[in-house]
This record gives sequence, structure tokens and C-alpha cells, in this order.
Amino acid sequence: MTNDRELDNLLWVFSPEGTRYPYPINKYPGDSYVDIVAMDIYDNYIASPRAIYISNYNDLRATGKPFAFGEFGPRSNDANNYTPFDFANFLDSLKQNFPDTIFFQTWHTRWGLANPVHSGADTLLNDSWIINRDDISF
Repeated sequence: MTNDRELDNLLWVFSPEGTRYPYPINKYPGDSYVDIVAMDIYDNYIASPRAIYISNYNDLRATGKPFAFGEFGPRSNDANNYTPFDFANFLDSLKQNFPDTIFFQTWHTRWGLANPVHSGADTLLNDSWIINRDDISF
């Protein structure tokens, strides 16, 4: 993108799935290739994260790069099964376990904040820790 399209305003995010590859730092390509480190987590119990998530978070933070959740949402074994997810629990986990998170995003409408099977989206988005588009002046 930077060479072929001459784009020089891109941020490169290293974001392996934290639930499937237990040590994403082993795949880290190096500081010169990465602007933001992230983890993808699909787990219904992010409020009580597995030790591996905390370990991966600490390893990724040790790079000195900003940390994010590239993708997050509930784990599901069936493409048509919408496992209920409480976004307020995700917020609590951000504060307690992943306090240096600079952004997060859900992936697809199935895991999205607007999906009516999930709860706590208003709590998440209205918390003082969260900056929304309306909070920024352009």
C-alpha cells in the first residue's frame, strides 16, 4: 500500500487471535512494521479473562506500542447461534485487566453493539473511559 499506492498515512496493526494462538508475540514482525499491537478475543467471559489473555496483553504491551482489541465478542460454535454478551462486563475488564487499551472493535453485526441479543452497549458507550465520535471536534 505504501509503495504501490504511495499512501503514507497508514497505521499498521498487528492483531493475532489471542484465543487460538497462545503466544502472539512469537509472530510479532518487529517494531519497524507495526504501529499498534492488538489482540482478537472471542470469549463470553472476558470479565474474568483467562491467564493467557493477561500474559499476551503484557507481552504485547512490552513492545512499547499502543494496545488495542482488534476484534472482540462472544465465542460461538454455530454461525446462527448468537451467544448473549454483556458489553458492561467487557468495560469492567478493560478497566481492571487491560487499562492501556486505546481502541476496540466488535466484528460483524453478529457480535455488534446493536445486536439485540447482547446487553450493556449503552453502559459501555456512555462510560467516561470511552471516547466516541461525538466527543471529538474536527
